[in-house]
Amino acid sequence: MKEYTFISLVSVFVNIFIDRALKIDILQKKEFYIFLSIIVFFKLLVNSYLTGTDIVMYDQRFF
Repeated sequence: MKEYTFISLVSVFVNIFIDRALKIDILQKKEFYIFLSIIVFFKLLVNSYLTGTDIVMYDQRFF
């Protein structure tokens, strides 16, 4: 689990660097944050449903 967290954080910083280096400026646009909020909302909704109804159960050794 720790490797996944590290890779995720590195990928975020790499994307921010590429965005600024190429002057794409996607992080400056309002549409990006609207789209991001929609994705996060449905991700949390689906994940909470799947774990709340015991469809997906995590093993304690991964915590």
